Amino acid sequence: VKWAGIYTQGYIKNNNATSVSNIVQEAVYVTVPSLGTLAITPQIIDLHANDTYGYTYDTYAPITNLIGKKGSEVNGWITGANIKAHEGDDDNSYWWQNGSGLGNFGAWTLVVVYEDSSETLKNISVFDGYKKVANQTGFQTVDITVSGFLTPTSGDVKSTLSIFAGEGDKNIAGDKLYVDGIAINETNAFYSTISGFN
Repeated sequence: VKWAGIYTQGYIKNNNATSVSNIVQEAVYVTVPSLGTLAITPQIIDLHANDTYGYTYDTYAPITNLIGKKGSEVNGWITGANIKAHEGDDDNSYWWQNGSGLGNFGAWTLVVVYEDSSETLKNISVFDGYKKVANQTGFQTVDITVSGFLTPTSGDVKSTLSIFAGEGDKNIAGDKLYVDGIAINETNAFYSTISGFN
């Protein structure tokens, strides 16, 4: 393992930024085979107000305990805990619409970059940066510019893009995702489902 980091996201129904910041600064717990349970304190926290009803957030923290470990030491079930989120769905008091069924959410992902001499050479880039996308003025269209990729000078170039997006409205369509103007999903891009690798 060359690099590892944990990212969390969620919605907290509290309109006090200081309170929310204090809540999400608490450690999250990651249980890894052969290492046990690790308490990881977020190093980066981003908060976005959801009108006056609460905050969505994301956090990031490196997991230095994984660096240098071999696959045989860490392969297996990895679990995350203490991810902050408000439970249930809306209580019909939000600004968007009564009875929308909009759910709250909490999510986490572990990103691991490893080296394997039996694999072909690859360039791995991890881009951090929480962006709010919402049906609100200023957040309906969000562009994210990434750069710094290194590619072979000849032959086929194959790539994989992974996006960690969290939300609680699987039943509300309209989210769209494009990469360089090409539609990846034009109906419900962030639909509260783990899609795996394509």
